[in-house]
Amino acid sequence: MKEKQPRQGDMVLGGKNLPPKGAAVLGGIKGFLHKLNSENEQEQLAAINQALNYGKYGLELVIKTLTNESVYHSAIIKNTCLNVIIKALNNNSVELQKKAYLFLQNRKETKVKEALANCNFYPFFECIDTLQGHSDSVFSLAITPNGERLVSLSRDKTIKIWDFSNKNLLYSLSTLDLHSEAIISIAITPNGEKIIGATKNNAIKILDLTGVNSFSSFKADSKAITSLTITPNGKRLIGGNEDGSIKIWNLNPFLYIYKFKGHLETITFLDITPDGKRLISASKSQIKIWNLTTFKNTYTQQKPLVTPFVITPNGKNIISSGRNNTLKIWDLNTGKCLSILKTHSSWIETLVITSDGKKIVTGSGDNTIKIWGIPKP
Repeated sequence: MKEKQPRQGDMVLGGKNLPPKGAAVLGGIKGFLHKLNSENEQEQLAAINQALNYGKYGLELVIKTLTNESVYHSAIIKNTCLNVIIKALNNNSVELQKKAYLFLQNRKETKVKEALANCNFYPFFECIDTLQGHSDSVFSLAITPNGERLVSLSRDKTIKIWDFSNKNLLYSLSTLDLHSEAIISIAITPNGEKIIGATKNNAIKILDLTGVNSFSSFKADSKAITSLTITPNGKRLIGGNEDGSIKIWNLNPFLYIYKFKGHLETITFLDITPDGKRLISASKSQIKIWNLTTFKNTYTQQKPLVTPFVITPNGKNIISSGRNNTLKIWDLNTGKCLSILKTHSSWIETLVITSDGKKIVTGSGDNTIKIWGIPKP
């Protein structure tokens, strides 16, 4: 029998021969789908590699191809699908980045783990929980390294200890029961056993987190300590003062070690990089980075009204906030702002980050505590 040939005006899917004059060539999304569903592996591969050109729809089809167990796909097809999904992490579309991240986050492949380790997932964050219980603004927060306990300090003159896993309030105490002057800043030791608080009249209070009834007190300085942080090894306490100086103490036993001039204004926040090598300090108008071995200033950025900030556990980013009710994600090395998240109805006074970097906790002038993370798919 004579083989049928396309007639003038017929739609042609492609092949080695050129279409007859006037015929339509199937392209765009229809051509992509045809190739993706083809029995020809090379056509399938070509379609998979072009999938991101079709945005969210194309990415969804690649994910479906990879996960559809009812249809056989060769190892090279599956591997190409996975490579395209990984590639989506660096796409210009945050929507595609987020969808790829949500799909990849529980996979075990080495190349996936490496890609996720280099992925800036903070633009995907949303408010996933809100804690209420304070009757005034929340201005200091601390979280245990194991992520089990959250401690909040408010202008209602209470410290509250929360079960961070279940988001339940465990107990509350008056700061005035602990000291005649209000506690203005708190930190938690890396072993999660002690709360350290700084008071208005320059004292340091060390409290047992398991009972909070047991505490000790030390006279720390002649000026009020406005911010506290603890080195990752738990051996040193660093405080920022209202006169702009930075002071370092040994924790066990509690001994003064060193003091240096940090800022011309009151220091509002302090944090330390996870490797313990750099200290970040902020005042009303500046952020500074210090070498903790030499105590030399290595970087200064003029940034009016800088308020809370934290360093991400990977040491690559700073997350800061201000009076415009937003969280900003910065590149620690370049100082570039990478993304901005809208947050509370009032300005954020404090924030902390979990040790795995997957949740941010903020306290605000709206009296609430909000937890930010990637919502479950």
